[in-house]
Amino acid sequence: MAITKEKKEALVSELAEKLQKSKSFVGTSYAGLKMEEMSEIRNQFKKGGNEFKVVKITLLERAAKEACLKDLDVTAFEGKPFAIAFGYTDEIAPAKDVFSFAKKNGKLEILGGMLEGKNLTAAEVKNLAILPSREQLLSRMLGSINAPVQNFANVLHANLRSIVYVLNAISNSKS
Repeated sequence: MAITKEKKEALVSELAEKLQKSKSFVGTSYAGLKMEEMSEIRNQFKKGGNEFKVVKITLLERAAKEACLKDLDVTAFEGKPFAIAFGYTDEIAPAKDVFSFAKKNGKLEILGGMLEGKNLTAAEVKNLAILPSREQLLSRMLGSINAPVQNFANVLHANLRSIVYVLNAISNSKS
């Protein structure tokens, strides 16, 4: 059953809105996934405040033009059953979720994506997915900033401790 022109236009405008609202997205091939597995990945994305949606590539191309994403290259997505993972809450969340599901399942294939208006290859999406989380990176940075101050305080404390040990030794030797 063919989709009417009005329905296609509605889908394109809905997709364009999602592209504008999302911080990033990952294009995937879902060939070989069963319906239960598709439901599982959709639910996993919903829990994180994101979305996983099956999309026709021609409609994605039209929606990208409507959303002013002129740099979107859909050639990497062609020729395979295509689904897109939108990240509304975090830029790296769709890459991490898709990568973990693909690693666990083996049938979901990462084809590419877009982050902040820049095209990403499948390898770049996988590299994003294995990065530590934002919280982990912030804690590492804070630890790096805090380390010199903490070491300086320990050095000063060690000098005071040494003076106390020397005075204690002199006190013990005189008594």
